[in-house]
Amino acid sequence: MQTSRYLPSSSFPWPTAALIALNVVLYLLVALSGGNLIDFNSRDLQNWGGNLAVLSLTGDYWRLLSNMFLHGGLMHLVANMYMLMIVGPLSEQRLGRIGMLVVYLVGGLWASFSSAAWNAHHLLETVPGFGGMQSVTVVNLVVSVGASGAIMALCGGLLASALASKIHTPEANSHLFKALFQVVAINIVIGLIVPGIDQLAHIGGLLAGFALGLAIGSLRPDSTRSRYIARSLLSAAIALILLALALETGGWDEAHAVRAEMDAQQSR
Repeated sequence: MQTSRYLPSSSFPWPTAALIALNVVLYLLVALSGGNLIDFNSRDLQNWGGNLAVLSLTGDYWRLLSNMFLHGGLMHLVANMYMLMIVGPLSEQRLGRIGMLVVYLVGGLWASFSSAAWNAHHLLETVPGFGGMQSVTVVNLVVSVGASGAIMALCGGLLASALASKIHTPEANSHLFKALFQVVAINIVIGLIVPGIDQLAHIGGLLAGFALGLAIGSLRPDSTRSRYIARSLLSAAIALILLALALETGGWDEAHAVRAEMDAQQSR
């Protein structure tokens, strides 16, 4: 018997709910540990698993995942969870629950890597000295956190699945474009009022999500569930292998050098 991987609209979106709950719980844990419920400092976020290029690319690879569930403040959390509430259930219907989780988690990892790689290549910056002094080299230690890269991966997955499955009904297009418009609008507004928005994570997540959504969404809606699961897991495996290769072959000489200096200072 052939079954559709898509879910009925009345089905409760438990993957989306679980992701939101995990983000909220971690936010509360960070808040309680630091005694601040509104904004967190970069040191606390780094200690909890923030994406710092000199660590994420030189052995602390787990930070590429952990930072996706951390947020810098209450506004950051609320905005991202609202966007996830919009695109999460729609992604489950278009990509299936397993496909949605693959796009969110694996696409989010690529978003984190894109951010870390960009920061690693802009790690050292030469700035002019003051009062006739010689120019000096400073280290840009940027800690990146947030679910927006993974959420943008869902947006890319939604667009790709719509193209792959050729869903062109007015109702389907209306739901899709309303959801994506809200997410894009929120990101633009946040980018205007909140400094330091990680646009490279957004771009990396969007592209990775599109590729994953294209692979998963290209299955016929009447494909067997076993074939759907196999395609989803194979897509995730290929994307993770490519990510591992990128981490291994990237070099990251400056990141290794800065980390060695950081470790030496801590051991003194």
